[in-house]
Amino acid sequence: MRLLLKPSRTILAWSVFGLLVLLVLTEGLLRFALQLGCPPLYDLDSMVEYQLHPKQDLVRLGSRYSVNSLGMRCAEPDDRRMRVLVLGDSVVNGGVPIDQGQTATSLSEFSDPTKRQWLQASAASWGPPNMLAWLQIHGDAVRPARIVVVLSSHDRYDVPQRLPLDPRTHPTSRPLCAVSDLISTYGTRWIFPSPQEPPHTLNNEAICSQSLVAVASWARARQIDMAVVVHPERNESVDSADCRFWIKLCEAAGLRCVPEFTSEEDRTGLFRDSIHLTVKGNWHLASRLLSIWP
Repeated sequence: MRLLLKPSRTILAWSVFGLLVLLVLTEGLLRFALQLGCPPLYDLDSMVEYQLHPKQDLVRLGSRYSVNSLGMRCAEPDDRRMRVLVLGDSVVNGGVPIDQGQTATSLSEFSDPTKRQWLQASAASWGPPNMLAWLQIHGDAVRPARIVVVLSSHDRYDVPQRLPLDPRTHPTSRPLCAVSDLISTYGTRWIFPSPQEPPHTLNNEAICSQSLVAVASWARARQIDMAVVVHPERNESVDSADCRFWIKLCEAAGLRCVPEFTSEEDRTGLFRDSIHLTVKGNWHLASRLLSIWP
């Protein structure tokens, strides 16, 4: 009996050792080859709902992701230059798939013949109320000369829900390791559904429209020029009801409104999914931003 137990214990010990070696190798591969284990972090905020954690500088899946001291995915505001502030959600932010130098604001600054500084305040799933709250807190510190708000059709109802943040999309702390990061961030997306969008109600529509008007009032009180860019989804016409809602609201509020695409424009290669842009799409958005104030 003792002779039978010894090989079993030996096999078990080697199996455990092999598993540990495999985990260490996998952890190293994920951490150093894919830069997993360090996602961009978010902070809960009583006014904004949530925003990017300040002073982050990381590389993830080959893309650099840097956040300044005000929670903006861009450089620190430079008082020596004219500053253009772009407010938006993940379309403006770009997310992890887009490198820091390939966001629409970075490309705008690179291509700007007047050498203005293009800043962005954005976060995944922000709506007009989030943008307004951020502006009320940090806007006077940035002191922009011009403001652009980029709005999608779904922003018509995108109000803060004050729910716990989804750690897959808005983590507030570092994962235990790169393996757990891979499983929780990407693996569970196929099992557990994403949080539901805010309901499409008249009340939510009113909150979002009033927030945009309040952003315009904030800008006018400081004699800041402001414009709105309407971002249709990949298969959405600029004449859709949701896009027309923003265009008509801008007309009523006396705001300059620029559709990102014309109805006839070819969008091939500009989107990486139904909403978000590729690098080529960011170049297109950058050209629209620059066209507002050449």
